[in-house]
Amino acid sequence: MGEGEYRFCPQCGTPLATREARPRCPACGFVRYRNPIATVAGVLLSRDAALPAAGKSVTPAEASHLLLVRRTGRRAGQWCIPCGYIEYGEEIRAAAAREILEETGLVVTAETVYAVHSNFHDPADLTVGIWFLTRYGSGRLRPGDDAARAEFFPIGDPPEPLAFPTDREVLCALQAARG
Repeated sequence: MGEGEYRFCPQCGTPLATREARPRCPACGFVRYRNPIATVAGVLLSRDAALPAAGKSVTPAEASHLLLVRRTGRRAGQWCIPCGYIEYGEEIRAAAAREILEETGLVVTAETVYAVHSNFHDPADLTVGIWFLTRYGSGRLRPGDDAARAEFFPIGDPPEPLAFPTDREVLCALQAARG
């Protein structure tokens, strides 16, 4: 049984039947669901290594650069698309915009969903990531929250190491969109 798994029913204390995919209490019927957590990431694209014009969207076909952050804390020193967890009760697009603001100082609008991936890189913390294309609104680029640096990089030449394998998949899709 892995870390964080229940051995006994939290409702009645009976040992859980663990032969099933979801541990179940044979006495009261409690089922231990262990579902992935939803996360968001904000894809801010640029035609060069500078901020795009305020209020103007840059499509994947037009973009040559992508905003990435160098992490602190978990996965310190590794690069990723600005991302994080959705707060309880938070609207999903607002979460993507909040994460970019916290990590880069930029106010953006999360627009369309660009990619959705299951993240298996941390077996103890499985997530489903949703990457949104974003539109720059205002703010000055500066690292914050759990980011040590925030910079635009060529889509086809990101810094290494990347923190998450699914960010590499998003980068590959962006590269393919450029033709």
